Amino acid sequence: MTTVERRRALRRRPASDEALATLRLRTGHVLTVINIGDLGCLLCGGARLQPGARIELQLLASGQRLPIPGTVLRCNVSRLQADLIWFESAVRFDALIDTRKGYPVPEPASVARIPQGTSYPPSFGSSPRRDGKVSAE
Repeated sequence: MTTVERRRALRRRPASDEALATLRLRTGHVLTVINIGDLGCLLCGGARLQPGARIELQLLASGQRLPIPGTVLRCNVSRLQADLIWFESAVRFDALIDTRKGYPVPEPASVARIPQGTSYPPSFGSSPRRDGKVSAE
């Protein structure tokens, strides 16, 4: 997609009670979403992001972290306080993301349950039998 097409893409400001209102970096910094679209977002926070850097944003929703990989397009100082610098950063997502209000949040992946009582083999070369007991091979 060209720069002109990307800049014409629709964006919206997420509501404060929406999961998309804040995104987290893998480093733990929480960033406020100023506006977001299917191709990227404009973020504000205390983290200085390097233009051209590959990052992973995380959406915290339904008790899970959903990774959103992207590239930092630009970053500039947006506000100065006596003890804090606020940065405004534009990020382009690697893939299209449905950011419409009321978007469906994926369900947590089902985890295969391991029956209780099974354990790792106690020594090299032994394996569990169907009845749960360990036999040497």
